[in-house]
Amino acid sequence: MSETAAESVRSLPVFIKRLSEVAKQSDSQLVLAACQDLVEYARTTGQVPDPAATKELLELLRGSRHFEALSLLADALIRMGRDELIVSRQYVQGLIDQGLLIAAREVLGDVIRRAADDPKEDSEARGLMGRVNKQIYVDARGRRAIWRARPYSRPSHATARSMTKIPTRICGMASTCSP
Repeated sequence: MSETAAESVRSLPVFIKRLSEVAKQSDSQLVLAACQDLVEYARTTGQVPDPAATKELLELLRGSRHFEALSLLADALIRMGRDELIVSRQYVQGLIDQGLLIAAREVLGDVIRRAADDPKEDSEARGLMGRVNKQIYVDARGRRAIWRARPYSRPSHATARSMTKIPTRICGMASTCSP
């Protein structure tokens, strides 16, 4: 095979197409392998998917419920310079859907700060923060001691405000559920 033919077999569009095709399947290991191949190719060549392809791939992985591959790809893209808000938000989605709530909350704080001028992304990020905080609250069975026990993981002021609102949303009775 000539060098040009070999390059056409191993090009960014080929890796993107392969990941797009396997993402529609239920074989998570196959999807993860295709994702890792794309990331490795991008790292070694310096060719990173453009914003439109990035958005399409992340949404496809999320919609197909391939959360580990979603997190892996978004993490790699962020490290390779894709710092669009949607990449960070999809990274958070992957973390949340894998149950990595504390990590998701930490990344979300940055996303919320960066999304101040983008109403759509700001709304999405704040909605995710509410989802994360609600799940943390439910997992802690209403104990707020989780924040006091680990000073390094204390929520930001904005997060703390939303945490005090969660009990009302969960049970609907502020007098019974307020901290």
